[in-house]
Amino acid sequence: MKGRTLTLTAVNPAIAEPRETEIAVRGASIVNARATTIAATDIHAHNTFDRPDAVRPREDRVDSARGGALTYRFPPASVTRVTLDLA
Repeated sequence: MKGRTLTLTAVNPAIAEPRETEIAVRGASIVNARATTIAATDIHAHNTFDRPDAVRPREDRVDSARGGALTYRFPPASVTRVTLDLA
């Protein structure tokens, strides 16, 4: 896996609680990590023609990567794609 990009998609179905998770990659080090999350403060939120951006992806850099592991806190009621650049 060295020199590659790894993508992981996770769902946090808990309506009110974030989930902190450790992600470990064996045999490689994480060089860079970023997350793209779709979530809203109202679980009933949805896009319409009048409000096309009510729910939209948010991109974050993940700074907790150390060696072959990182810790990430998934927001409540969210879908998140974590992209890891490996060395």
